[in-house]
Amino acid sequence: MMHKTERKVKPMNTLWIRAFLEASEHKSLTRAGEKLYLTQPALTKQIRNLEEWLGAELFRRSAQGVELTEEGARFRERILPVLAEIESIRNDLWSARQAAPIRLGTLPGLAAHYLPPRLTELKRQGIRAEMKVLNSTEEIISQLANWTRASARKPPHARNRSGPPICSGSRSMPSSRTRTVCPGENRSPWPI
Repeated sequence: MMHKTERKVKPMNTLWIRAFLEASEHKSLTRAGEKLYLTQPALTKQIRNLEEWLGAELFRRSAQGVELTEEGARFRERILPVLAEIESIRNDLWSARQAAPIRLGTLPGLAAHYLPPRLTELKRQGIRAEMKVLNSTEEIISQLANWTRASARKPPHARNRSGPPICSGSRSMPSSRTRTVCPGENRSPWPI
């Protein structure tokens, strides 16, 4: 319940902080905008949002550029270690992600035509992916005990045909207890 003296505050956006830091480093909204690929008015809006969120003026603006106010300098000093910690957390999570490769089992036809561009994209993103080409659906199913989860899709030429599902299972299955990326969960930018 909000009291009369409280105001509704929109959620913090990390772009506001990035805009603030670039402007404080370059002492120019135009140069800071260029670094973030934002127009000067768009960058100014991000900084104004941050100032509104904090309830403090962070910069003195002049024809020569911008200069941190006392509150702006205090905010910069306090936010830099926070951002360093966030970056450290991100790096730790990224390292953990790299330690557990994605495993893909597929039939030869799918492997030859569908997976190469996807594997190239995963590699470009720095994600390790292992692929094993299997000869039959039965081999893929037998691998489920060792793999986290599986997703099966009909090939494009069979979309209008029907048949029984290849496999299904719940999250309580032993094979679902480890981390993986499943194509069927829309975690991938590519349509399956």
